[in-house]
Amino acid sequence: MNHIGARNVLRACKASGVKVLVDCSSPSTRFDGYDIQGKCESELPYASVHEYARTKALGEKAILEANGADIATCAVAPHQVYGTEDLLFLPAFLETAKSGKLRIFGSGENVVSFTHVDNICHALCLAGEKLAVEGNESKAAGEFFVATEGDSGIQKL
Repeated sequence: MNHIGARNVLRACKASGVKVLVDCSSPSTRFDGYDIQGKCESELPYASVHEYARTKALGEKAILEANGADIATCAVAPHQVYGTEDLLFLPAFLETAKSGKLRIFGSGENVVSFTHVDNICHALCLAGEKLAVEGNESKAAGEFFVATEGDSGIQKL
């Protein structure tokens, strides 16, 4: 259903004369289960390994394809969101680890990036400001970006 919601938001923006739309997407639209370390966003094709990713990708595509003279769009995809008000991800992650049920893929040398909600908000605001100033001529227009905390947010699992 993600794609229906995204198309409804896009339609409402166009009807209301909104000039900038930043989609808060997900890296799951591009993650195919294989290592992506060191790759740029432009090297990550769409991959739909489950229904959430498939419908999220459809919505993201619609928003990115809408980039044009009437509206400037881009997509920012945060990875593994956490924050002080988080009642889902971090507690579930810690409980799973304590119970011994945390799954390890491959050799166990996996690297995962976590992103604090404040940094996600900052990334979304930066994208919106860039599009608001430069419009659909911006290098950000029509593009997909992954938002992480860089090396400071990377944890070896």
